[in-house]
Amino acid sequence: MNVRITNIQKQLHNYGIDGLLITKKENRQYATNFTGSAGVVLIAAHKAIFITDFRYVDQAKTEIKAAEIIM
Repeated sequence: MNVRITNIQKQLHNYGIDGLLITKKENRQYATNFTGSAGVVLIAAHKAIFITDFRYVDQAKTEIKAAEIIM
């Protein structure tokens, strides 16, 4: 798991928050290292999911190691 995602998950737990949906490109890139322009990241207590469209699936598989990728 990526250290940044792990730290976000710890903060979610500390504040009693169930999950975080990241949509802004800069924040998405910070959390996952994904440099593409389309996608969102859902981070929950024990799982991270990256959702994108078909154009970015290959790029996401290359750049994202700490989240499940869904199209």
